[in-house]
Amino acid sequence: MKKIILAGIVVVLFAASCIVYVPRDYGERSRYQEEDYYDDSYDDYRNDQNIAYFYDYLSPYGIWTQHSLHGYIWIPRINRYQWRPYSYGRWIWSDFGWTWVSRYKWGWIPFHYGRWDWDSNMGWYWVPGRMWGPAWVTWRTSNMYIGWAPLPPNIPFIPGKGIFSLRGSIHHRYWTFVNGQNFTGMDVYSYILPFERNLTIMNLTVVNTNIILRNNRVLNLGLDVVHVEQLSKQRVHKYKLKETNQVERTHVSGDHVVIYKPSVEKSTSSRPKRVVERREAEAQVLKRRAQRVEEASPREIEDYHKKEVKILEKSQTEEAISLKKRMEKNKQASKNAVEKKRIEQDYQSKAKKLQERHSAEKKQIKKRHESEVKKEKKRKIKKNT
Repeated sequence: MKKIILAGIVVVLFAASCIVYVPRDYGERSRYQEEDYYDDSYDDYRNDQNIAYFYDYLSPYGIWTQHSLHGYIWIPRINRYQWRPYSYGRWIWSDFGWTWVSRYKWGWIPFHYGRWDWDSNMGWYWVPGRMWGPAWVTWRTSNMYIGWAPLPPNIPFIPGKGIFSLRGSIHHRYWTFVNGQNFTGMDVYSYILPFERNLTIMNLTVVNTNIILRNNRVLNLGLDVVHVEQLSKQRVHKYKLKETNQVERTHVSGDHVVIYKPSVEKSTSSRPKRVVERREAEAQVLKRRAQRVEEASPREIEDYHKKEVKILEKSQTEEAISLKKRMEKNKQASKNAVEKKRIEQDYQSKAKKLQERHSAEKKQIKKRHESEVKKEKKRKIKKNT
């Protein structure tokens, strides 16, 4: 009898070991609908606003269209060079964890409710949501860099669990990276590394997602404060979040971050007052991209490019220096000549690969810049004919 029970246990353990988790592709519709993971934790909250308020408030700053998976989506009208969500503003540490303070008047909505996603024809777009959070992002860190990326719509916030992991990976183009010493600056936009650096940096960083619900508060704790202090070489001040009853831009006042964060009533009948067709939305985005280039002078475009190259080369140099310092430190700690030789050989191999990657990045950014200049010239010629 004991042998039969033991054999049964072995079979069960073997079967369990064969279960493999396969990440879901981001293109697939999420099996979690909004009502599945918002209502359970927010039903007891007061309802200050209807979702229709978001539609009306954001309309002057962008266009509404429909998406086959997400319903109504909003595309912001932004003319900033190489813009992406969570880039024009600053990060602060508050009693809600890492909190984004946007410099946009409308920033209190799309950076704290709902999610962002990317489309090759429409660019960045926002999917409305009802749950407020300090920032719906995941993080990457190393001994040099801090990066973040918007969580896509199909990563659900599970009541009682939160968000601790990602289903699959987020495309390298969607990440924003800065040198850790610049992370706590007043405007991280000025220090964002060109996306040509992203693949290299992703191989040097570790991802961490930790968004939880505690005492009816959504907290973003995915980035270690002590690590930020080590990289920035300064103490991270903790702010208290102060709610306001007036619609206003999120801002810091003394030891408080003042923010308008109403709870949002669910409504299946609400819709934006003006919704454009998908093709019209894509045409408007394309036209706006052309206008952005036309409005910029050749000198301004040249300045943008010089700034990107300068930031890229500076970070590459710091990377190479950091690699060499680690090698020297390891050699000093080694106990014999054989181990020192192995460390030196390992360093030479890594340094060569890093140099190759840096050269590829320079070629990529040069190609992109040349393409942008070429397009700008063509549009100028077409405009004058």
